[in-house]
Amino acid sequence: MRAHTVEFSLEISPAESSRGVPIEQLLSELIPLEPVFITVTYGAGGTEKGEMSALRSLKVAQAIEAQGIPAVPHLTGIGSSSAQIDRWLDELATHGIDKVFAVRGDWPRDWNPELHMPGDFRYGNELIRHIEAYGGFEIMTSAYPEKHPEAVSLPCDIAYLKDKIAHGATRILTQFFYINDVFYDFLSACEVAGIHDVPIVPGIMPPINLNQSLRLAHACGVSFPDDLYDLLSRYASDKQAMCIAGIQYAIAQIVDLIRHGHHTIHLFTMNRLEVIKAIVQGVRQAVVDPSSANK
Repeated sequence: MRAHTVEFSLEISPAESSRGVPIEQLLSELIPLEPVFITVTYGAGGTEKGEMSALRSLKVAQAIEAQGIPAVPHLTGIGSSSAQIDRWLDELATHGIDKVFAVRGDWPRDWNPELHMPGDFRYGNELIRHIEAYGGFEIMTSAYPEKHPEAVSLPCDIAYLKDKIAHGATRILTQFFYINDVFYDFLSACEVAGIHDVPIVPGIMPPINLNQSLRLAHACGVSFPDDLYDLLSRYASDKQAMCIAGIQYAIAQIVDLIRHGHHTIHLFTMNRLEVIKAIVQGVRQAVVDPSSANK
């Protein structure tokens, strides 16, 4: 395996890609990019729960591990009982999978959280505490550089993150952001709060479609900068050109992160094989030839 100045981890969904690429083909073409690990989602936006979702995630995780790449299945607390989580951990351990990405998860879209709490875990730290007590797993979790949309404030959210670390989380993968200074300010705030020794890996979501990116940013409480809006709007009548512009924006973000000393990047792939390949290759080329980052 080659040594790279930058390393990537990837998030994929167990479903087919948006372009209809079978998951097996997606994996076969992602593995040569040499990701340090691949996380496998469990149904975003409160859209999918249950045994079928878990089985699909497990199947994909096994396929990843078979290629010699660590798989990191998502575990979500909302809607899950302690017994269900234990059965899932048993299943993962049986198949030699020893890493999980533990988060609260999304409320079902038609659910009123004030009326009833589905499952045994209302917050991510409760789930992390449970997995840590089970034992045998490296636990990764999420953080929000601009705070979780439901959090009262960023300091409160960072205090909550610190609690998740205290109860067993050993690696943090952040929500995506489009303004790098937001991430740098977040790191400074974490340092002030006493978070020092746990890696905080920046998450990057390529802004390849204006409407989709705006919708996701709004849902996740992510700031959408004017320069990005203007850039993508310029190609409103040419979706391919818009996609290329978004790829270049993501590459520039990552190159700046590398220059600031962040050499591991978590990419939200959306199962868009051609986009992720272009970004990884573009970043690695820019690292070898810095002038290419602006081409």
